[in-house]
Amino acid sequence: MRLGEITSTGPDGDTTILQDRKSGKQYSINEALKDGRLTQYDMSCYKEGKMSITEFSLLVAGEPSKPVFPPIIHSVPRSPIRTTPPSPLNYMPSSLRSSFPSLNSQYNSSTQLNSHNSGSLSNLTSTAGDEYFPISGILDTTTESRMSVRSALTRKLIDADTALKLLEAQAASGGIIDLAKKDKLSVHNAAERGLIDTSDMHKLLNAQKAFTGVEDPMTKDRLAVGPAASKGYIPQENARRYMEAQYLTGGFVNPSKAGRLSVKEALATNIIDSKTADELQDETTYKKELVDPITKEKISYKQAMDRCKIEPHRAPAASCSFY
Repeated sequence: MRLGEITSTGPDGDTTILQDRKSGKQYSINEALKDGRLTQYDMSCYKEGKMSITEFSLLVAGEPSKPVFPPIIHSVPRSPIRTTPPSPLNYMPSSLRSSFPSLNSQYNSSTQLNSHNSGSLSNLTSTAGDEYFPISGILDTTTESRMSVRSALTRKLIDADTALKLLEAQAASGGIIDLAKKDKLSVHNAAERGLIDTSDMHKLLNAQKAFTGVEDPMTKDRLAVGPAASKGYIPQENARRYMEAQYLTGGFVNPSKAGRLSVKEALATNIIDSKTADELQDETTYKKELVDPITKEKISYKQAMDRCKIEPHRAPAASCSFY
């Protein structure tokens, strides 16, 4: 696309639009911000000359682009590591250790969502520091086959929005899960393995920043998702989903410190505010954004996790199913 900027003044103030000079098609920057295709951080990078107009226009238009970030050496987004008593984690390579949950009490187990045989995972959020897998895959009980979220979407077992929300939760809590390799991957490496659609990369990269940290363009500090949202670098609605995923999988992430944080610890370090803390501890505030393929009812991410069961004698990778 060959685009130029057009700024018009209306009742609501100045509106900036990108126009394709060849086709005449116009793209509203305000709409892109509202829809979450663009963030204030992206705007800052563009205005400061750190992002080309070509890359910026692809974000505004919502079109997939080739990764413009340097290749990530480690396939797992690096997570702070909390020292724990002897555990299988201690004998893993450091690049993989952070991608697996604490296995002290659940070694050689995994979670599997199954509406016909469910057990609650409510107790998994009680202890900060222990990480638990998010909803990680789909089980088709008609064939007893486990598959990735993307494969399930391709087979029409789940809808596109449910698939994206599941993948966002993975990215925000440690990485995209490869069930075949029993590994967690960065968004770029997940795309290379075909675990995600490249058209979702921008949204998933934003979710990944909730785990790895968001760079403040002014101070160059790496911010946790809560402070980043308060400064406008992540849309508030998206930030809430990311924080919910972290809370439900073991605690909040502070990019500058080790381990996961409890609500109390996160409040003390300004990772979250009191309003967010109250909401996350009240399940009635959780948005119902996932669709149960059997009942077609809207359910929250927490409700989906509660429909999981512990699956013994499986490698430590979670598999979830609505079937």
